[in-house]
Amino acid sequence: MPAAGLVVLLGCAAAHLALAMVIPSPWWVPDLTLVGLVLAVGIWPARWWLLSAAAGLLTMVWAVRSIGQIFAGYLLIGWAVRLAGRQWDATDPRIESGLVGSASLVLTMGAFWLDDLWSPILLVFTGLRTALTCATVPLVHHLARGRSR
Repeated sequence: MPAAGLVVLLGCAAAHLALAMVIPSPWWVPDLTLVGLVLAVGIWPARWWLLSAAAGLLTMVWAVRSIGQIFAGYLLIGWAVRLAGRQWDATDPRIESGLVGSASLVLTMGAFWLDDLWSPILLVFTGLRTALTCATVPLVHHLARGRSR
């Protein structure tokens, strides 16, 4: 069911957008598009580039700035998840959580670095958002795969 990867990604992106419209602060919205990308590449690793491009394009739609860097970041994350999937079981929720946490930190810290924004409070918020995003992985994994581990 390779197309299931695309369905997972699109469903997560839609949920991400819906939460972003309801929750007033972006720091409290888990990056469900990123979670969807990691799970989707685990399901359909041969099409990591398609899934990464879709995640990047979807995020570019609602991004305020740095859209080129966002797109490149999602391509990099998809490629890295595919490589990690060669070494480990990328469909294991623990591995998925580690990949999501790493990817979330890379995307957020990369954006801060490119915009030259650094402060201790941003690091705290980055850590909180990364933890919140990682906490959603088991639920999304269960819903996406139709079973719990």
